[in-house]
Amino acid sequence: LQNIVLNLVQLKPYNSKNISIDSVYIKNTINDQIEMGIDLSGVNENESIPISVFNKNNLIAKTAIKYKSKNKSSTTISLQKNESIEGRISISDNGLSYDNDFYFNIGRKNKIKVLAINEANSNYLQRIYTDDEFDLQDVQLKNLNYSQIEFQNLVVLNGLKNVPNSLQTVLKAFHNKGGSVAIIPGNEIDLDSYNTLLSSLFLFRYTKQIKQEQKITEISFNHPLLANVFEKEVSNFDYPMVKSYWDINAKTSKIISFANGAPFLVGNTNTFVFTSALENENSNFINAPLIVPTFYNIGLNSLKIPELYTQIATNSSVDVIGELAKDNVLKVVKPNAEFIPLQQAYANKISLTFTDNPIEDGIYNVVNDKDTLANLAFNFKRNESFLRYQNIADIKANTIQESIPQVFEKLAKDNSITQYWKWFVIFALVFALVEVLIQKFLK
Repeated sequence: LQNIVLNLVQLKPYNSKNISIDSVYIKNTINDQIEMGIDLSGVNENESIPISVFNKNNLIAKTAIKYKSKNKSSTTISLQKNESIEGRISISDNGLSYDNDFYFNIGRKNKIKVLAINEANSNYLQRIYTDDEFDLQDVQLKNLNYSQIEFQNLVVLNGLKNVPNSLQTVLKAFHNKGGSVAIIPGNEIDLDSYNTLLSSLFLFRYTKQIKQEQKITEISFNHPLLANVFEKEVSNFDYPMVKSYWDINAKTSKIISFANGAPFLVGNTNTFVFTSALENENSNFINAPLIVPTFYNIGLNSLKIPELYTQIATNSSVDVIGELAKDNVLKVVKPNAEFIPLQQAYANKISLTFTDNPIEDGIYNVVNDKDTLANLAFNFKRNESFLRYQNIADIKANTIQESIPQVFEKLAKDNSITQYWKWFVIFALVFALVEVLIQKFLK
């Protein structure tokens, strides 16, 4: 046995790659069509891989993908824009079979409800929060109906000079129930009313107004609000500026900062606070390109709409529109599988968190009793699809065999050599017996 272990057998690996569907993403939306990109790895040169796309069990598209590069090949398919799709992409591959199906979900998106309470120009908010994704209500403070606030996902205070006590009370209750708040101070503000609100929402206060021109130069590229906005870190762009800003009395998570390091925008999961007025008299930020991803992502952050798909065994969360009766819970189900995720109910949504579940890929339904509230797609990570072969040069073996027949020939020779141990055992027993006899009869 020791001899066989020492004589390692080394064969040349079969020169083949496992084909894997690595990712699926929306490339573009044109009229009533959605262009969806599909990335594959492991496609060999001069090879064409057929791809089938299903909605549930109905075939809705079929194409083929050819080799494009060593690491990735891609193709594009067109789907109907206003159609709910419980999608599955399938390929045929003789390698690992677990990654031959890739699940995705395209549902009818719920519009994110945004309420802008204004005493300043709000045209830029209307251009960002468009009707295709958002339901924007744009009201002046004097015309505000306070009962509207609890049904929103995001409330924006835009340039208010004073935050009334009644509005503070309603906003605090809205915030405690999971609502998001964005605060943009006016050029001239009632400091006490702002600080009372900030202390209840964010645990910091404006301290003093600094009337000094500053450029907005620093971006926290790793902050969740802007993490996926830039392909690379940008260090030279047309910096917007402000003429004055408010200093704050705490160190908190800065999203965008001035050149002197003071914060311009701070935020956490559902509260975002600017330290400067955005009106044209004080700043040109509303004319800078950075304003679009900033406010757009603040809006998206207020309602975590289900994504195209989620990877299994990653900490993720999603918001589902609906209301739960007392003691009811949402279940996540598919045929032959069911679990109850971590969940927290708010006034107009339920937040679901996924950690250890699910353990199977596929399309799952989020159900409240018998009502389906949303569909979610889960896929395994593709790490196991990247095959890595052992380098022959790194293996220290006594012998190297080039073919299977040579392997068995070598093993047969090694086995024939091991037959000698039987004779050694026999002779050892004979000599031991002779020694016993000698000792017995010589006494």
